[in-house]
Amino acid sequence: MARETQQAFAAAWAEGGLVIDVREADEQTAGHVPSARLMPLRSVPARCDELPADRSVFVICASGNRSRTAAG
Repeated sequence: MARETQQAFAAAWAEGGLVIDVREADEQTAGHVPSARLMPLRSVPARCDELPADRSVFVICASGNRSRTAAG
């Protein structure tokens, strides 16, 4: 991640942006962004109504593949 992107993420997160972790629970237990909401990829379609429309939402995973799928 480029430094500018990291800074933009940090600023948006500090302003109340929501972080969604689309990994499985056992992966999140191994390490995660503090306050990230666990929403395994397979559950995203059924739970997308839980995501706010009025603030930034960041989708993360281990490699970027699942987060890219979830965000698409």
